[in-house]
Formats: sequence, structure tokens, C-alpha cells
Amino acid sequence: MLTSKAIIIAASLCADSFAVTLCSGTRMKDTGWKRVAIVSVVFALIHCCFLLAGWALGNAVAMLVLKVSRIIGFLLLLYVGSSMFLDGLQGKDQGRDLSVIKGVILGAIATSIDALAVGAAISMEEAGLTQAAAWRDFMPLPVAIVGITIVTAAAGLKLGKAAASGIGKLAEIIGGLVLLLIAVTVLLGA
Repeated sequence: MLTSKAIIIAASLCADSFAVTLCSGTRMKDTGWKRVAIVSVVFALIHCCFLLAGWALGNAVAMLVLKVSRIIGFLLLLYVGSSMFLDGLQGKDQGRDLSVIKGVILGAIATSIDALAVGAAISMEEAGLTQAAAWRDFMPLPVAIVGITIVTAAAGLKLGKAAASGIGKLAEIIGGLVLLLIAVTVLLGA
């Protein structure tokens, strides 16, 4: 059974996936349901895998994971955000191309680094529990992550495509700025 805590954490972790897919959807030619399903599932699986990896590594190397994840998350979001922002300013037509698997995986990884840190933090929080009790308390979160990421990524792509004619490059510039702000907050640990 999903808990409200799991749903809130999952929704928070999926906000950047929504931002990336929303902005990317404004540029994509193909946002048919097959493409949307592929992008959404890849984003969801990578989010879930990063969360589980963070949880598994949390007890062993907690401080290192948190420090490294902030730097990696900052660098990936900096790259994705600045690319989107600059492409939007220059009017380039090649920014975050979620129609190719490389773009999908890079976007999914960039938006999943925070899930690694959250997984580690939760495992540290549950350090006093038995392994079975800790897993039972944790398990609703990966389920929520998968479901909410699929929904938010699909909504982002579809809404982005629908809004493309009205906002075009402006959405990409704003999305790039939002990702840059997220990058800074990841680096600062805010």
C-alpha cells in the first residue's frame, strides 16, 4: 500500500522529469503514445534504479554518496540546463532530443541523481531497523516513483507538444533556467 509520505517524496523527485519532458516536448516531432511510453518508462526505471542504488549504498558510504551525488547532479543538470537555454537563445533545433535513446538516457540520469541521494538518506534514517522492517517501510517509495514518473513524463511530453506552437523557444529558455536553478540547489544541498 502506498503511503502519503512515499507519494509526496516521489512527486518531489519527479518534478525535474516533468520539467525536462515538458521543454523537450516542445521540440519533438513525434509525441505519439509509443514514443511517450518509451520515454516515460525509461525515465521511471532509471529513477527507480537510482533510488534503489542509493538505498543499498546508503549505510556503507553515506557521506560520500551524498557529496558525490550533489556534484554529479549539479554537473549533469548544468549541462542539460545550459544546453537547453543556449539552444533556445540561438534558435537551434537540436537541444534535448528525446527521440533518440542517448537523449532519453541522459535526461533520465540527469533528473535521477537526487533519487540516489534520497535513497541513501532513507537508508541511513532506517539504520536502526531490521533489514526486513527497513525494506517494508521503504518499498512503497520505488513503486510510487515508477508510477508518478511515468505519469509526469508522459504529461510533460504531451503538454510540451501542445504548447509548442504558443511558446516555442521561450519554453526551452525558461526550462533551461529552471534546470540551472535546480542544479545550484542540488550543489548547495538545499
